[in-house]
Amino acid sequence: DFEIYVMNADGSNVLQLTNNPDGDTGPAWSPDGSKIAFQSGRDENFEIYVMNTDGSGVIQLTDNSHDDSTPAWAPDGSRIAFVSDRDGDSEIYVMNADGSGVIQLTDNPRSDGFPSWSPDGSRIAFDSNRDGALELYVIDVEDSNGTQINDNSEEDASNEDDSNITQLTDNSDADWIAGWLPDGTWSPDGSRFVFGSDRDGGLDLFVMNADGSNITRLTKNLDDQASSPVWSPDGSRIAFTSSRDWDFEIYVVNADGSNITRLTNNSGIDWSPAWSPDGSKIAFASNRDDDNEIYVMNADGSNITQLTNNSAEENIPIWSPDGSKIAFTSDRDGFDEIYAMNADGSDVTQLTDNSKEVRLFAPSPMWSPDGSKIAFIAYQVGDLDNTEIYVMNADGSNITQLTNNSDTVVGHAWSPDGKRIAFVSDRDGGFEIYVMNADGTNVVQITDNSDTVVGPAWSPDGSKIAFASNRDGDLEIYVMDVD
Repeated sequence: DFEIYVMNADGSNVLQLTNNPDGDTGPAWSPDGSKIAFQSGRDENFEIYVMNTDGSGVIQLTDNSHDDSTPAWAPDGSRIAFVSDRDGDSEIYVMNADGSGVIQLTDNPRSDGFPSWSPDGSRIAFDSNRDGALELYVIDVEDSNGTQINDNSEEDASNEDDSNITQLTDNSDADWIAGWLPDGTWSPDGSRFVFGSDRDGGLDLFVMNADGSNITRLTKNLDDQASSPVWSPDGSRIAFTSSRDWDFEIYVVNADGSNITRLTNNSGIDWSPAWSPDGSKIAFASNRDDDNEIYVMNADGSNITQLTNNSAEENIPIWSPDGSKIAFTSDRDGFDEIYAMNADGSDVTQLTDNSKEVRLFAPSPMWSPDGSKIAFIAYQVGDLDNTEIYVMNADGSNITQLTNNSDTVVGHAWSPDGKRIAFVSDRDGGFEIYVMNADGTNVVQITDNSDTVVGPAWSPDGSKIAFASNRDGDLEIYVMDVD
């Protein structure tokens, strides 16, 4: 039977709170943490109940011959919103926390569901198929003024975490997260956003304000394939890879689109630029000597220095936060592994050894913001569809598997404070964004749309995550609040 349990945040001390054969589900903590509301079928149809956090003091709040479900506490704990079909259709209702004063907020022959209070308690967001497709709406609690807040021919499933998504771009072509490093998407101050788009015929780079306004085209070349943009640490310039001169080279452009400057010039392929933390140098990968090697140059393109030199394929240079080391991937031992070296190319150290059971899924190594750890994605040999997130100390010790869900993880990014990791996974059937603690605990799904999701990219202050999604039929840029 479905019962309600509670446990400590680390998973210890699991305690069963309910025990009956008819199913108790949908637990919702009161804001002060003293009560838990839930729905139960114990009286032959679903009703709303409340109990103390130890399972005692169960009180039935609703009592009618139809189903009442999905309780949601008001921020001040004085009221509970819920869904009921007591008038024949699923509608949103509000009652006092003791079950008195029931008020019907919505009245529509279609289905309204999943109420979510605004932080100030004045409004409730909910989803409804009243216009034929499942859309998001918001209603004033006092005057029942329902307002549609999105219009999407696909279904947008509403939950408390997914109702704060803002669409930043809207056109019939594709807009995407163009950076090969997620943290290269936002400007360092969080005010602007770089992305890729084919809206003007080529694969170009654009910049917009963080609210989606003031879109500026940075690259303008129909033969161009511009990619891998990364902001300079001071936010004044963007380095990127471009094929405008018939082979891929590294370029830099001012953030307003002016002064595009070619930094590399050779017949090979130069790609994956990465600014040093102080903005004085750019590391990149190149096959100019027939094998992919790691190079570094001054930010103006001068003094190009080859850092690695062997017959293997070496890629994805990533600076440590203090600028003293560069992590990269290499197959010099026969398999893709993560290595680290000093910024001058000395003291190359192999950090992973996945030759037996686990293989690196590149590109993936990501330094934690304090430089003490590196997160990466790997897969079990013979099971490429099952990729998981691992973390290790910066010296390669203490490798720990963080996820274990028999799913595919395709992207990950540390939060700016290093306390959480966002990632993309198909564990629920579609690729969605999840957030977990840096030790792998407390995994929370923050999108729910069953469409393609590309990203994620944290804002510098850690309050938002940007991503690309085709939830409206075209690949567009979205941003959402994390908490």
